[in-house]
Amino acid sequence: MRKLMRPALFMIAAAALVLLPARQSQAAVNMIAQAKENKVSTGKFVKNSKGIRYRYKNGKYAKNKWHSIGGKIYYFNSKGYAETGWFEYKKNTYYANSSGVVSAGKWVTKNKKKYYMKSNGIRAEKEWVKKDGKYYYFDGKGVMASKCQVTSGGKHYYVGPDGARKSNCWVVQKGKRYYFGKNGVRYENKWVRANGKYYYLGKNGVMAVSKWVGNYYVGSDGARKTNCVVDGYRLDSTGKRTKITKFSGKYLIVGDSRVVGMDSAVSDSKTKFIGKVFMGYSWLKSTAGPQVESYLAGNPKLTVVFAFGVNDLGNVNSYISYYKSLQKKYPKAKFYYLSVNPVNEGTAAAYGYQVKNSQIKTFNKKLKSAFGGKYLNSYSYLTKNGFSTADGVHYTAATYQKLYKFIKSKIQ
Repeated sequence: MRKLMRPALFMIAAAALVLLPARQSQAAVNMIAQAKENKVSTGKFVKNSKGIRYRYKNGKYAKNKWHSIGGKIYYFNSKGYAETGWFEYKKNTYYANSSGVVSAGKWVTKNKKKYYMKSNGIRAEKEWVKKDGKYYYFDGKGVMASKCQVTSGGKHYYVGPDGARKSNCWVVQKGKRYYFGKNGVRYENKWVRANGKYYYLGKNGVMAVSKWVGNYYVGSDGARKTNCVVDGYRLDSTGKRTKITKFSGKYLIVGDSRVVGMDSAVSDSKTKFIGKVFMGYSWLKSTAGPQVESYLAGNPKLTVVFAFGVNDLGNVNSYISYYKSLQKKYPKAKFYYLSVNPVNEGTAAAYGYQVKNSQIKTFNKKLKSAFGGKYLNSYSYLTKNGFSTADGVHYTAATYQKLYKFIKSKIQ
């Protein structure tokens, strides 16, 4: 059974893709083709108050006959009159105009309803018809469906005001939204991406709103939420939920191997160190940054110190851009940016490190220019007060402790 529902259309621009093939009606004898074989030209039409007849040259009238006369198709019934309007022949419906000409391969409009007479003259019913590259659906009475949903072959489609089947569009019905995909089939139990956002179409194709869908949450507009906190969970940049990390302290210090070294040299329950050796901007964005956001979701007023750069001094602009995005996202948090600290170039070179203090100064200059008072100039502090390294780059425990005290003095 095919159901029709009448919703309002809300289109979203999308790429046009291949449509599904139309369902064909049951096979029937092609009376139009037979009529073309039964051409007559020697008789003449006779009109009276009852209708139109055709008299052969021998004086007899055409009865129960399909004929092609003057390139037009006619059907003369058992009484010898040309059928006009709707008529039945062998359980199929045909249409002839007031002159008795049978329509084939043409549209017919009656009482503001549209019908289509196929090439064999039979009215399209309970099927899809392809016309001029578009698909149209006709119900059991042959009426073209328009501005409604159509259920056909166990799948659901939408036809617009012109009756043509649509694809890649939203449909709103009684406050509920549906999406019809690239082949015109209604989405059900799946995600769809539209205008850069993700939406979920659940059972019966209804768009989910204000609810959890697996590990994702969709808002009142149906769009998947990202980078926010919902019901005690933090949603990452893809919208996937993670548990908020609880932390009773006040400070986060985030960085590379130098932060790892500081963590091993310092013991302070109020400070959480997040670091990994050899890491830089990519790790900050993919791993450390999301960890920081997880902590901020639990306590948006934390103080965060970033200490990156020694491993990728050429990425200063990327660091600055990312830091600024976090500032904007978490206005209640306090952010500070530690300078890249000095190295012992001779010792560093002996251990295979290529970093130069001149490169570090260039990085620090841009960092200071970007953040002003939030920039912590530990480079000058260590240069002035001295520092010791194990390999020219990584400090001794005493230097890490000295550096930590400097940081705390600036952020408390």
